[in-house]
Amino acid sequence: MCIDPDLILSEFRNECAKDLANVRWNKFVSENARILFDLKTPTDILRYIAGNAIEPLVLLEIEPYRESGPNQGELVYSYSFKTASRIGYLAFYKAKTGTWIIKSLHEPKLPLNRDILNITMKNIEHKKKNSHQHLEDK
Repeated sequence: MCIDPDLILSEFRNECAKDLANVRWNKFVSENARILFDLKTPTDILRYIAGNAIEPLVLLEIEPYRESGPNQGELVYSYSFKTASRIGYLAFYKAKTGTWIIKSLHEPKLPLNRDILNITMKNIEHKKKNSHQHLEDK
């Protein structure tokens, strides 16, 4: 069952904004966040995801979690984003326990996938254009 990715993203970001106890990640996410995005604390990571610094997030894919274990089959939502200085990649899912899991937060794997970069940049421009049009219509 694929739930609306915009709704899932909104729920995930809302949880990041309010509840440190209900969002988890591994040491690799922490290390990448510190090295690549200068996010030193768990609170920094959650504020970064919840805030506008990585806006807009562009959906890349939705796929089942492949590793064996209790969350196998849960849907993983993967996004690209652009900050002031970097292209990034974020993947997360909601565990069967209800806890949100940040699976990945890093730059796209090298060599840089030009298709992902092009999709990200086109979608960012499209979203900017639509938001400006929406403001003009008011």
